[in-house]
Amino acid sequence: MKVAHLIPEWPAHSQVWFWREICCLRQLGLDVTIFSTRRPRAQDRARHAFAEPGEKETIYLWPLAWWTLAWVTLLGMVRQPMGFMRCLGLAFSLDLERRPRWAGALGVLGLLGPACYLARQIRRRGIDHIHCHSAAQCTILCMMARQLCGTPFSVIVNANLDWWGGAMRKKLGDAAFTLLVTHWMVRQMEQMCPEIPHDRYFLGRVGVDVDKWTPPPGGRPERGDGELRILSVGRLVASKGHDVLLRAVALLRQSGQKVKLLIGGDGPERAALQELAGQLQLGDAVTFLGPLAEDAYLQRMHQADVFVLASHAEPMGVVYMEAMATEIATVGTNAGGVPEIIRDGCNGVLVPPGDAAALAKALARLATDAAWRRTLGRAARQTILEEFDSRLWAAALYQRLTGKRKDDKMTR
Repeated sequence: MKVAHLIPEWPAHSQVWFWREICCLRQLGLDVTIFSTRRPRAQDRARHAFAEPGEKETIYLWPLAWWTLAWVTLLGMVRQPMGFMRCLGLAFSLDLERRPRWAGALGVLGLLGPACYLARQIRRRGIDHIHCHSAAQCTILCMMARQLCGTPFSVIVNANLDWWGGAMRKKLGDAAFTLLVTHWMVRQMEQMCPEIPHDRYFLGRVGVDVDKWTPPPGGRPERGDGELRILSVGRLVASKGHDVLLRAVALLRQSGQKVKLLIGGDGPERAALQELAGQLQLGDAVTFLGPLAEDAYLQRMHQADVFVLASHAEPMGVVYMEAMATEIATVGTNAGGVPEIIRDGCNGVLVPPGDAAALAKALARLATDAAWRRTLGRAARQTILEEFDSRLWAAALYQRLTGKRKDDKMTR
């Protein structure tokens, strides 16, 4: 079976799990071709090892030379006139959130050329199915390609259904099936799109490479200096709660606890967070690492005592899975999809979002109880092995795509 993966702005820093999925599906025997809307901005481009080879094999839909754009659009209009007209109709029938309405219509019309190019590539390569990694414009491209060449598509939704620009009933109603990465998204689907049959959407647990994200060789280092080493990784945006973590670290230091915080990632809030760290007089207790490659993050995981991401809400939280797979004590917030990964007091710790005092209290206990940290870490990895191994997810997706089931032994 030949499958196209359509990914927006590939390869970006947060798309590691897309690559894991592609590699696992190829190991299971699928022929996967990668398409992307466009290349990411330089500051967003992944620094991981897969980025360069992944980019080289990708077919980009934009920008296209004007003569290519004109030619494929003309071909689409001539070869599938009715499908082409239905694509034009989408510009005026989709209930998108963009206002004024004519701006949304123009945005959809602007997708017609890339959709014709996608459909031509799908035909030429004999691709049987398109799997889409975004419920925004990428799904509209898939809808258009379906009208132009008849190829069915599926969508994976990894964030709130109301985050994708509207028209979700139409978008997901056109899909052969939809995968939702958490139980609460499944419930949201039931409420927002009640007319879509239940047998056309499913829970689809994404995962991590448990052979790469492993505990440190020889065990996590035990230091006798009493310092708690904390690692946090995530985009430096307001929703990630890095400011809450900084305030919690300040409270820890005020109580006499020695602490070192490393923050990996980059984003528009970096300057503000650095300023806040100065205001809190954290000095050299905080280091901003910037964006790092996957191997560098893994090394940092091995050296840390605790992983924390104090997000106000995470739709899912792959970075929690990566941390937990290394047997590090992990702290998250009890919002969004995080409680479906971290079970408070069992395989990690959950605190209320935005509550620096509660986070400081949890970290203070972890700082003084190394045995508890180890217990949480072992349980965390076991959870990832049983529920969030990327090979398990790939086998489930393989079954949805092909109707065939791979024996679990073949995926391990």
